[in-house]
Amino acid sequence: MFVRIPSLRMVMRIFWLLAVSVAVASLLVAWNLRSPYLLVIRETAFRGWMVAAIPALGFLVFRGGRIAPGPHLVAVAILVGAAVAWHGRWMHERHREAVIEAPRERLEVVGKHLMVGWLGFEETKTLAAKGGIAGVFIGRSDFPQGSTTADIRKVVDALQAVRREAGLPPLWIATDQEGGPVSRLSPAVVKQRGLGTLLTDLDGPGLADNPERRAEIIRRVTEYTEVQAKALAEAGINLNLAPVVDLKPSTAPGFLDRHSKIATRTLAADPEVVALAGETYVNVLVKHGITGVLKHFPGLGRVPEDTHHFAAELDLTREEMESKDWIPFRRICRNTKAGIMLGHVNLTAIDPERPASCSAKVARGLLRKEWGMAGMLVTDDFAMAPISHGPGGIVRSTRESIAAGVDLVLISYDSSVVYDLLAILTEP
Repeated sequence: MFVRIPSLRMVMRIFWLLAVSVAVASLLVAWNLRSPYLLVIRETAFRGWMVAAIPALGFLVFRGGRIAPGPHLVAVAILVGAAVAWHGRWMHERHREAVIEAPRERLEVVGKHLMVGWLGFEETKTLAAKGGIAGVFIGRSDFPQGSTTADIRKVVDALQAVRREAGLPPLWIATDQEGGPVSRLSPAVVKQRGLGTLLTDLDGPGLADNPERRAEIIRRVTEYTEVQAKALAEAGINLNLAPVVDLKPSTAPGFLDRHSKIATRTLAADPEVVALAGETYVNVLVKHGITGVLKHFPGLGRVPEDTHHFAAELDLTREEMESKDWIPFRRICRNTKAGIMLGHVNLTAIDPERPASCSAKVARGLLRKEWGMAGMLVTDDFAMAPISHGPGGIVRSTRESIAAGVDLVLISYDSSVVYDLLAILTEP
């Protein structure tokens, strides 16, 4: 049996294609090493480049002109990638040092609008003392396994003591404890089923004419939230990024929806039911010294995209939104001091150019002036792709968001970017 062996020319073409692919991939990863998408491998990749640069340099020096184009290209790509990665690390460290050495008065201008994820106790304490942040977002991974609410409270109290000594307002200590799939402080805070699963049989129109159903909704939500709020208060939480008052979507989530999954987090489909349940939830939180934040304005119930990864638009009229999706947001804000989380969705009827999280027309124009909202405005995480990989990245979006009248810009996932942000935005 005759087996045809690939020609040397074909083998070399394949090898060349592989070499080009490796070179391009290497440079792309190095160039984007500060991307939130690469956070998990960032340190490993950086060290890998530094190590790989040594043999790559030696290969080029000692083999001289006797090397084939493929290996030469790979070696050059490794060296360029290492240089790009090193420059990114150097700039970040430079920004970090600038922030640590900067006077408090300069940092406070921007820092009073920033809420960041956990950076470790010492770094968080330093930023808190200098006014470089206004809040800290915490989750179970920020504490040793097996930590209790009392253990978390000790850390929180230490940070708040630093603020008092510095003569600064208390930190916002925030978490995402919606219940169900989003329960960031569980198991320290007991994990409960999603609140919406308790209201399934109470959902539907006609709530105004059914006092028994109203009473049952209030009873169930109160009972549920008392358990949650008590535990959160024990942990020192004063800001819970909940409840989700987006309306339950009528269609299945898209194939690429890996994180938003709004249908699993909503309270109900009927806006009156959501409004009543959300208001009850917020009032119980307040009783325990916790501010609730309504998510995710202008409403993700009709947004098929996962805004963790993709830009999205709500191409609906104001009348359509006001008649349904905005009922819970507006009513709860009118009756309580709840905050609102602004999502990374372009509301085309108000501001087609910018996502709600960066829009003055939405934040200052619609919510503050038209609605008369007095509660805080918080953005969704700026590490999400529509912001971090959008025009101007996190720096431009933060500048626009603060100028738009937003109270707190949240950067919870890739929190070390706060050093780059503060250094650039407070540069004298």
